[in-house]
Amino acid sequence: MKSLFRNSIIRSKDSILKESLQSQLVACVKDIQLDHAHSGRFQDSSEAADSLCTVLEAIFIHGIKETLADKMAIAIGDPDVRPEPNFWPALLVFSHRDLIDQIGRLYYVCTDVGRCRVWIRMCLNDGLLTSYLQSMLAQNKSLSSFYKRSAYLRDTEVLDMCITLIAGIESYSFNMFCNTSLLNTWPNPPLVMSGVWSPTMKACPITSGTDIARSLMAEDSASKVAEDSMSSVVSVASYYQSSLESNFDEEEALKIILGTDVEQSREQNKSVEDFSSSPHKNVEIK
Repeated sequence: MKSLFRNSIIRSKDSILKESLQSQLVACVKDIQLDHAHSGRFQDSSEAADSLCTVLEAIFIHGIKETLADKMAIAIGDPDVRPEPNFWPALLVFSHRDLIDQIGRLYYVCTDVGRCRVWIRMCLNDGLLTSYLQSMLAQNKSLSSFYKRSAYLRDTEVLDMCITLIAGIESYSFNMFCNTSLLNTWPNPPLVMSGVWSPTMKACPITSGTDIARSLMAEDSASKVAEDSMSSVVSVASYYQSSLESNFDEEEALKIILGTDVEQSREQNKSVEDFSSSPHKNVEIK
């Protein structure tokens, strides 16, 4: 029962991967066709061409059978180490001798991974990729020694759709450079897209969190204190201003009541006081 459940999960995962690969292949073909339509010729060094090669590499990697050495490396090896799957033995079954010899003469390509990647680019350059894919479709049982039953290349329906898509751009002139050591290892994208590997999640230290609610309350308290201080300053200023205005109003009222200037009244009062205090205040007038 557990084995049946596990197989159903694996098939579901493979179906999702195949659908993803198919949709990405469609997108790459459309980009190449649009590039050709706008410029009148296809730029084989464009991003669309690189994306097409990446998707094709993932298609050939998907569902490839693991060797005993691969299984041992997965079981006891470092999970961060990328696998190095290669489908070169399967390509030897379907490829012409001339193509195999041509790849073997490349000086800088010295690994089976590099030969696999060069094979895809040479087939695009020579316009032979659909021919080889049709041979794989017609002799699909020959792939059983190299690929699982759920592999992309062993699904005749999706493989037929792949052939149709590639045929739409095979008439374009591809001129991809092949003799380079950069092709000797797999980059990350085709491995991830095919589902054979994914980068491990690194453990990162978690910093202490900040209590946002507490910080908001502190900000509200600070703003309230500032508002209270401002209100106090405004109140004192208003009181001082009102005091000045009230003093001014009393003097004006006194002017109205007496009918004289306040300063003049003060001078008269001072004169009377001076006269009263003078030594002539007791002299009688005859």
